[in-house]
Amino acid sequence: MDCSDCADRLRGAVLSLPSVDDAEVLLGMEELHIRYRRGASPAESEVRRAVHQAGFRIRDGTANSSSTSARAEPTHAGVNVAALLAAIALLLFADRLRIVSDADHRVPPAIGVLIVVALAWPTLKRIVADARARRLSAHSLPVLGAGAALIVGTWTSAALVLILVRLADLVERAAIQRSRVAMHALEDLRPHTANVEHGDHVHTVLADVVAPGAIVVVRPGERVPVDGVIVDGTAMVDQSALTGDPLPSRCATGDHIFAASITHGGVIRIRAETVGANSAFGRVVSAVENAEADRPRLAGAVDRLARWYAPIILAVACGCWLFGRGALSAASVLIIACSCSLIVTVPIATLASIAAAARRGTLIKSGRALESLAAVDVLLIDKTGTLTAGAPVVVDVEAIEGFGEGELLELAACVEQHAPHPLARAVCRAASERDATVRPVDDFVLVAGAGVAASLGGARVAVGSERWLCPAPAPSELAAALERWRQKGFSTMVVTRDETLIGAIAVADRLRPDAEAAIRLLRAMEIGTIEILTGDHADAATALARRLGISGRGGLLPDEKLAVVQEYQRRKLTVAMIGDGTNDVLALAGADAGIAIGATGVAVASQAADLVLLRDDWMLVPDAIAMARRTMRLVRMNLAGSVLYNLVAVTLALSGHVTPVFAAAAHTIPDLGVLANSARLMRNPGRAGGGST
Repeated sequence: MDCSDCADRLRGAVLSLPSVDDAEVLLGMEELHIRYRRGASPAESEVRRAVHQAGFRIRDGTANSSSTSARAEPTHAGVNVAALLAAIALLLFADRLRIVSDADHRVPPAIGVLIVVALAWPTLKRIVADARARRLSAHSLPVLGAGAALIVGTWTSAALVLILVRLADLVERAAIQRSRVAMHALEDLRPHTANVEHGDHVHTVLADVVAPGAIVVVRPGERVPVDGVIVDGTAMVDQSALTGDPLPSRCATGDHIFAASITHGGVIRIRAETVGANSAFGRVVSAVENAEADRPRLAGAVDRLARWYAPIILAVACGCWLFGRGALSAASVLIIACSCSLIVTVPIATLASIAAAARRGTLIKSGRALESLAAVDVLLIDKTGTLTAGAPVVVDVEAIEGFGEGELLELAACVEQHAPHPLARAVCRAASERDATVRPVDDFVLVAGAGVAASLGGARVAVGSERWLCPAPAPSELAAALERWRQKGFSTMVVTRDETLIGAIAVADRLRPDAEAAIRLLRAMEIGTIEILTGDHADAATALARRLGISGRGGLLPDEKLAVVQEYQRRKLTVAMIGDGTNDVLALAGADAGIAIGATGVAVASQAADLVLLRDDWMLVPDAIAMARRTMRLVRMNLAGSVLYNLVAVTLALSGHVTPVFAAAAHTIPDLGVLANSARLMRNPGRAGGGST
């Protein structure tokens, strides 16, 4: 398959089977997914027959053979282009010297007809499949044009047209295959075997069947086959397959490690946690493979145009013939009109960009997300764990009379020990440093974006935001401390026992080292609004926002963050939301482009987001936006160029100034233009601050 026209034809053929409810064709991965009624599974022979009738075949063998085939074809792309250009030059030269027209008189017509039919046979099968489905595809037009040339007795022109079209098909297939190869290369990074300990022995098994909890041995130079925790050993680990970071890092006992990483300089033993398709790298591969299922809105518009294109061109050619321009002019119209460049430009650019982004540490889950990212007007950013490093420390404690600071921290740590938020971990660390005793609690409750509460020693203790726990003004001695902390931009938590305020804790977090530079780049990219949304108090948000030169809102619950997203969307603005935790899930899911940062360890956020930054690197944000903008600029450039070219070409053909052979040569030019332009995107998907296209 080399275009969405092929995918539509295949889908229609499979949907004609009575037991099939729905079918989805993934052009990039050359896969067909079928949904059928319960208890009515179609026979494999029926599916194969339907695929064959659509003009295709099911590739036999394993997935590995598929990826090997996909890798092999693009290596010939340069040869195909060179052969096409050489053939065009040679045939145009022969046509100019009338060598072609002389052959019409020297070769018996019957032999000429057989030659034309043999050259047209692969496409004739497509035309038959289209006729059965009552549709006309763009692939049919050059063959119909060749047929018109044959009718008026110029079989040589018809044959040369078909030769050039077949060469153009090779170039077109090479173009789409170049984007496939990057996607298959990701799959090739996934380890297929694992060395698993069984008693005193180590056995090699398939990586997908390793049981969680098993001990896996990884030797120097091997790829890690599972996600897990190192239980013994130290090694330098290259995790670039997942994160895009080329610098190896030292990993030792207790560290988490991800599948597809490469170890150097030491043997490590890993306790497996997730394996196969459930591993972090497996989820990346699956997401990239399925990214085209949710295609850009622009692709749908192009497909609708392509469906009407062939009938319109056929009508124009018939009108040309009927109103006296002649059969050769009508044939030239059919041959020169090229919609393939329209059809392939969106999938080529989308697949290439998504695969390139994955190699650099950014997982883009759909073509529509790429399109939304390119059009972002508003960028909303969570604070704690997103802009800040997510490793805050307690910097001050204020307890009301009758409570000591150590006692207040101990009560807070008992309640916070089960909370996942970075501020909770800061409180627990501070209590541990003071040798506090962290006791078990009952009836633990987490209120997203507000705080936590639990029963401890017969009392109900809560730790959280002032908004949640302080409906009335705080006592004067505590109010002064809270105001002082707010002015310094500290995050604050208040502590209550049986709904009585007993103290407050100030926590400070450092800004991520690359966040400030990334925000400067984003501001330079002329995004209309960049704003911090946080559950922390408003003064902390304002202080950080002022430092970064943007705006900020504080004291927001998760549903209020979503309300801000929807407020901008009601104004017809495209919104991106960046977050890292459970309190950002609603806003991430509601935004046009949800971006989870550092989400290899935050499953809920990564599931809700459209983009996942696979390492904690803020520079990936402006890079992703720059890449998306460049991709969509290239798509629009290709589309505009193809439309303009076709208008001029068809006009020239109608005027009678274009022979069928020249029309066949001109038919290939838009494909070559799309291939050349898209190749630049595959080589360099764009960096933040780079505006070239």
